[in-house]
This record gives sequence, structure tokens and C-alpha cells, in this order.
Amino acid sequence: GRSAWAALAPGRLAPRAFGPKYVGPLALSVGHEAATGGADLGGGWNMTALQQWQPRVLSVLRMVAGLIFLLHGTQKHFGIPATDRVVEAYSMSWIAGLIEIVCGLLIVVGFQTRFAAFLASGTMAFAYWMAHAPRDLFPTNNGGDAAILYCFVFLYFVFAGGGAWSVDALAKSRRSA
Repeated sequence: GRSAWAALAPGRLAPRAFGPKYVGPLALSVGHEAATGGADLGGGWNMTALQQWQPRVLSVLRMVAGLIFLLHGTQKHFGIPATDRVVEAYSMSWIAGLIEIVCGLLIVVGFQTRFAAFLASGTMAFAYWMAHAPRDLFPTNNGGDAAILYCFVFLYFVFAGGGAWSVDALAKSRRSA
């Protein structure tokens, strides 16, 4: 019979289990692909269902990364969230904060995502090599691991776009209608 796990999300993200081949939440059955109607992604996950969610999950990643990036800028310019750090006007940190605010907002809402992500990615690459790399060879020791992650997540957005829940997607759907 079907598992409680499969009943929660029949045919969606969770794998379905049939008969004695069921071995837990991740059905490792040979016949799983035929049972779910999708490609088997090892361990019994339905690849087709996962692919259907990809544009929405991309949008969630974009919004979260953009919001945290935005917070770095608001902290530099407005002290929100609260910090003891004071950034001198028109310094490199101040300019980076301005880019973080503008690009962060654009990335959060998904407007001109590719352009904003390109600028944000380049800013983080520059920040890493100017502020972090001279301290130590290893990112975990020089405090630059977040800058590297931002750089590559934003670089991914340059190629992937803003996802399904973005102003860019809304504008594209209106143009094609």
C-alpha cells in the first residue's frame, strides 16, 4: 500500500511507495519511475515534479539572497540593522553599500535581475579580492566565504534570470499576451 509520506504529497515532491519494495520515505524500488510517471532521481525522488518547482524555488533563492544583500547596504548607510560600524561617506565601503541597496532591491523584486545580479556579482568578487584575500589564503579564515557565495549565487542569476515570481517574468508574460 501507499505510505503516509506519499499521501501527504501524492505524485509531487515525495516519492510514492508501492507494495513490499517500500523501504521508508525514500522508496528505492526499481519500478518507481513508472509508478510516479516521472524520471527517478535516485532514492526514489520524482525528477519531473522537482523540475516543475525549479522556477519558483529559484525565485525564493533570489528573494532571500537579495534581501540579505540589501541588509548589508542598509547597515552601512542607515545603521539598520544596528551596528557599531561607521562607514565614511564616498569610501569604497560606502559605494559598496549603495550598490548593495540598489541591486538588493532590484534582485528582491526581480526587476532587471540579470543586470543587477551582474553588478552585484562583480561587486562581491571585487570585495573578496580587495578586503578578504589579502588577510589569508583560505576564505574560512579571512571572512570572505559570504562574499564568494554571493558572487557565485548572483552570477547564477545572471544566467538563470529571476524565476517565476519576478517582475521580469510578469513583464515577459504581458509582452507575449
